[in-house]
Amino acid sequence: MASIVCSGVVLLATFFLLPWLYYLPKCVLAAMYVLLFVYYISPNDSNFVHSIGLVVFSLLAETPHDVLYYWRWVPSSLLLQ
Repeated sequence: MASIVCSGVVLLATFFLLPWLYYLPKCVLAAMYVLLFVYYISPNDSNFVHSIGLVVFSLLAETPHDVLYYWRWVPSSLLLQ
């Protein structure tokens, strides 16, 4: 019964909070994501290495898109400073 109530609360929170989270910049969402791992996963946890790997993989997955963005829109004089 508790899992049903918890899933209902998560669904309601998702439907009501997701429109506000849509307009947050990616850096704010990434900071919340990192804080989740800093505060809720201890280094003694058996899943700690897997969690850090997930964060690193997520950052590396975004890298090509970010590099392409900066290559197209940021002036080359700013990139070489």
